[in-house]
Amino acid sequence: MLLEVTAGKRIVFTDAFRVGWIPQSAFMVGCLEIAPEGEGTRYTATTWHWTREAYDQHKTMGFEQGWATMADQLAELAEAR
Repeated sequence: MLLEVTAGKRIVFTDAFRVGWIPQSAFMVGCLEIAPEGEGTRYTATTWHWTREAYDQHKTMGFEQGWATMADQLAELAEAR
């Protein structure tokens, strides 16, 4: 898989809907962005939580480390190309 970034790309996702686009109690909104920067590519992952309690729950679940691991794996894959 070759990743070529010619313009900024953004993926935004949420858990605010369940199957059939039926609204539910939301936990978070996430945003993944890839954009050219100099000779390389900038990758940014951001989350917004509906409540402080949701943020604390997300942090307790270990998602921060999981997102960091995923970013490291993405960098390793991109640098190998």
